[in-house]
Amino acid sequence: MTAAGENVGIEVAEIDAALARRGAQLRFPPALERLLEIETGAGRARKLAVLTLIGLGLFAVYLAADALLTPDVVWVAVTLRLGIFIPLSLILVAATWFNVSPFIREAGAGACIVLAVFSTYIVMTLSQNPGRDGHIDAIVLAVLFIALVQRLRFAFALAGSVAIFAIFLACLLALPDYPADRLVTDTMVFGCAMLLALWGGWHAERQERNFYLASLRGRVVSAAVEDKSLRDALTGLENRRGLTITLDALRNKARDGEDIAVVLFDIDQVRPTMTDLAAWRATSASSGSPVSSAAWCATRRTRSSVSAATSCWCCCAAPTCTMR
Repeated sequence: MTAAGENVGIEVAEIDAALARRGAQLRFPPALERLLEIETGAGRARKLAVLTLIGLGLFAVYLAADALLTPDVVWVAVTLRLGIFIPLSLILVAATWFNVSPFIREAGAGACIVLAVFSTYIVMTLSQNPGRDGHIDAIVLAVLFIALVQRLRFAFALAGSVAIFAIFLACLLALPDYPADRLVTDTMVFGCAMLLALWGGWHAERQERNFYLASLRGRVVSAAVEDKSLRDALTGLENRRGLTITLDALRNKARDGEDIAVVLFDIDQVRPTMTDLAAWRATSASSGSPVSSAAWCATRRTRSSVSAATSCWCCCAAPTCTMR
C-alpha cells in the first residue's frame, strides 16, 4: 500500500465527496478507483487465484457425481474436465495471479467457473442415463461460488451469473422428458437464488469499498498532520524535527558511501520578512487584484533595516517577483 493518498493526488475533500454520494453506485471516481487498484490489486489477484484453485479442486472431485449420475459417459466427463477444462482454467488462473489487468483478473476468475458449468452441460447432453438431471441441482452452486466466495466485482459477478443461468436453462431444455411444472419451478428457484447471491455480493463489495474509503481518509489525514508537525507554520520550511529526520537520512546515505554536502544559510530578520510576505499574499488573495511583487519588495526595502543580502532573499521569496 502507498504511504498516503496524497502521494497520488488524493485530497480529504475528494474522499469525503465520494463517501457522501455512496448509494447504489459501487465504482469510485477515476482517481480513487486507480488508487484502489494500485493498493489492493495485487493482493486481490492472488486471493482470486487461490479461491479459483479451490473451486477447480471441488470441480475435479465432482467426477464422483459423474460416475453416479452419468456412468455411460464417465470417461467423456473425465476427459472433458481433467483434460480440457481444468488446463484451460489453470491458464486463466495464472493470468489472474500475475494481475495482468483488472479486467483479465475478474473475467478470468469468473470464466473458470463458467467453463466448469459448461462442461456439465456437455456431459448431460451426451448421456442417456435417467439420472442425468441430477446435475441440474448442482449448477446453482456455481452462482453462489462466483458471487459469495470469489466475490467478483459486481459487474463481472452479474455477467458470470447470467451466463450460468443461460447454461442452466439449456440443460433443462436438453431434457425432453423433463416435467413442465418442474421446469418452471426449478427456473424460479434458481433465479431467486441467483438474485439473492448477487445482492449479497453487491452488499459485500459496497461494505468493502466504504471501509477502504474510511481507511484511506484516516491515512491521508494522519499524513497531513505528520507533515505539519515537521514544518514551521510561518515559513513552511522544515522545523528542527524535520531537519533532524532529513539529516538522519543523509547520514545513512553517507554510511553507504554516497557523497553528502550540507550548506547553512544565516538569514537575518526572517520572521518580520515572512510576516510581511504572508500579509502581502493575503492582501493579493482578498483584493482579487494581486499587488505588484516588485512594489512589495521595494516597500520592504524601505521599511526594513535588513542587509542587502536579506533584501535580495526577500525579493526571491515573492513567487512572481521580477527583481531577481
